[in-house]
Amino acid sequence: MGDKLNYYDLFKFILRELFKGNSFFKKVFWVYFFVFLVAPLSYLVRVLYSNNLDLADFGLIYSILAFLAFISMFSDFGLSESLVYYIPKYKLKNDWDSIRNMVFYSLIFQLISTIIIISFLFLFSSYLAENYFKYSSSELILKIFLFTYLGINLTASVKSLFVALQMNISYQFVDFLKYFMIVLFSSLVIFFNLSENLLYIFSLIWAFVHISLVFYYFIYLNFKLPILFDKFPNWNLSLFKKLFFYGFYLLIGNSIMVFLSQVDILMITYFLTLGSVGLYSNALSIQNILALIMTPITLFLIPMVSEYTESKNFKSILKILNLVYTFGLFIVLPFILVFILFSKELIIILFSEKFLDSNSVLILFLIFAIFHILFSYNISILRGLGLIKKRIKIYFFVLFINVMLNLILIPKYGIFGAGIATVISWFILFIGSFYYINLQVSFRLNYVSIFKIL
Repeated sequence: MGDKLNYYDLFKFILRELFKGNSFFKKVFWVYFFVFLVAPLSYLVRVLYSNNLDLADFGLIYSILAFLAFISMFSDFGLSESLVYYIPKYKLKNDWDSIRNMVFYSLIFQLISTIIIISFLFLFSSYLAENYFKYSSSELILKIFLFTYLGINLTASVKSLFVALQMNISYQFVDFLKYFMIVLFSSLVIFFNLSENLLYIFSLIWAFVHISLVFYYFIYLNFKLPILFDKFPNWNLSLFKKLFFYGFYLLIGNSIMVFLSQVDILMITYFLTLGSVGLYSNALSIQNILALIMTPITLFLIPMVSEYTESKNFKSILKILNLVYTFGLFIVLPFILVFILFSKELIIILFSEKFLDSNSVLILFLIFAIFHILFSYNISILRGLGLIKKRIKIYFFVLFINVMLNLILIPKYGIFGAGIATVISWFILFIGSFYYINLQVSFRLNYVSIFKIL
């Protein structure tokens, strides 16, 4: 890109590479195209439901969705995510027999585990309704949403296949189609006043859409990748072990990360008040908008790095790293600056004036947000390199540091202390993940380009 680098030059470079057909920028473009279509639709669903349901019914839908999303993490022991790592390697060898077998193993494992979990939840739905959701309508609504859960899990392996084969348009389009259908059907029910029991109807819509997408996925897959269906899969124990153990380590890492993301909230709840939890979580949610903007890039980082690792093409991995770091800064820095300058206005618009006490911790999050974004890229690259055990080591160490810092800082500095613990954790996650990447591919940051961007 030359000796001089600024926003204008980088923008011209990105446009030039996009129109030349550079695969990296084409994938980035389509990912963001659909992200900016899906985000408003998913928000519109919330707007429709919040304006047409009472607060308890609205809360119940999203409480059930969050509950099922948490459980789904354990439904296939990470097998579907393992596909994203292994499929590019076998695609490079043109070994479609192994790819077919891996997809089959993941689907069967997912189906069996999902049926077991659904049976358990169905049997204990009355107990969950009374003791967890604590709402009279929740038993029937939970049972309806079990069909949504079935649809989500049965399509998980296919979605991972799309990501692994870098079929980003296919992957993102289905996400767009899902929210478009939910918005369309929900709007029609509201507009024509088709039912007084909107909670029940909205739950049925979610179930119908997700089950419909199962059929769509497999019809589309049969059309797009007929090679997966031209033979019956066979059993290969060594291949299954590869898939299972990689997935198992992924599950451990994901579980630690989920706990790490919630431990500050748990400790604020213990040491402070529920009002403090509200202030802190809202500040964190605004910072997470930045992460949402940058996260889609990780969709193709894992399969691309995995493919280049298999072919020993470390120069291409270095090129991806430089592009991701430079492109990430180019995109996110203007948002960070705007969010810092208008932090109070953001809080008032999104939440109301009563949450202004969270402004100081929000600014703290925004200042260090770049480390949160870059470590998420690093973690995806570590997965692509196959260094998932290193990822677990980093998570365990950071979890210990985070808990210790929260114990010391929250009683003394309140939510700002929790914020300090969080941003230190982001920084350690970035340094630790960068260290292990550097050991594998000898990556050196282009500090000159980065400082010119800054």
